[in-house]
Amino acid sequence: MINAHSRVRANRDGSVADALEIREWMLLEHVLQQLELDPVLDLSDVDIEVIGRRVTLIGTVPGPWTKARIEDTVARVSGVAGVRSQLVVGARGA
Repeated sequence: MINAHSRVRANRDGSVADALEIREWMLLEHVLQQLELDPVLDLSDVDIEVIGRRVTLIGTVPGPWTKARIEDTVARVSGVAGVRSQLVVGARGA
């Protein structure tokens, strides 16, 4: 599942909870679209938080290559002012 929390919350299926600030929602959608363009990325245990123009990545990824690729992809998204990574390399659900 890919989701975002705090003021913006979305599940991979597109369902939305909480009040959304439209710019954050649009930025989240753009981030998700860019990540989903890379079919080899394992995003199953990744949460994405968008506050303002800053994106925080939280979760567990299977390897350092995946971690770096996710961070780089998000950093290149137009409108993202900063990326804070709390991604940990490890086993799923750890």
